[in-house]
Amino acid sequence: MKAHEIEGLLSLILTVRKAFSGPRRGALVFVRADQEQKVRKLAIELAQSISQSEPIPVYVVQGHLRGQHGWPFSRIKKIPRLRLEPNGQIVTETGGLIFPQDRPIILLVEYFDCLEPHDQQAYAHLVDGEGGEWALHAGSVLIGALLANTPGQLEASLASRGAHFSLA
Repeated sequence: MKAHEIEGLLSLILTVRKAFSGPRRGALVFVRADQEQKVRKLAIELAQSISQSEPIPVYVVQGHLRGQHGWPFSRIKKIPRLRLEPNGQIVTETGGLIFPQDRPIILLVEYFDCLEPHDQQAYAHLVDGEGGEWALHAGSVLIGALLANTPGQLEASLASRGAHFSLA
């Protein structure tokens, strides 16, 4: 798979977003990278590219965490959410819906392949049209970051449901 620089990858993801978006649907994108900072920068720039006036929010799920700090899908309404600021800072938000459904968002799931297979499926349903009341707003993008040197594995049925890219 050809590795893309951020600028080139932005254009490809925006095309995928346009093609996949519909009522209660967004885009599922898997990005292979060697560093989480690169994927975070991609998410920030994608948010700025989607909305020139005010960047859409970027929320972060850390798929490699376990125990009380883990992000299994069953707990997404119970724990504070992490929002990635345009300057790269991560801040904690509480209250309201765990992920807003009234406007498009970027949901960056770091170490997506480290989540349990049923959690990978559940997160994918947020943007694939099968999420029902949990679905994110049309035009949202879920970036499943597949970071180097992780022991995880992408759930087999998801491989054909999202777009796959590699970040240089």
